[in-house]
Amino acid sequence: MPRKRKNRRGEMKPREKIINRRKEKGLTSKRVSELIGITQGGYSHIESGSRNLTVPVAKRLAKVLDMHWTEFFED
Repeated sequence: MPRKRKNRRGEMKPREKIINRRKEKGLTSKRVSELIGITQGGYSHIESGSRNLTVPVAKRLAKVLDMHWTEFFED
C-alpha cells in the first residue's frame, strides 16, 4: 500500500483527502465525475494533481464527498 504524502504540518494533501473520502464512500471516479458534472478524464486529472479545482467544481465535489469545499485548497 502506498504511503500517504503529507504536507509540512504532517497532514494529507487535499488531493489525498479527495481520493480517500471517495473510496470511503464506495464511489468510483466515474460516478463522482457524473455527480459533479465533469468528464471522467477531468476528474482523473483533479485526483492526480495535474489539474486544479475551480471553486464551483470544488463546491459540487464537497457536497458529494460530505466535506467543506475549502479543504481542497489547504496546504
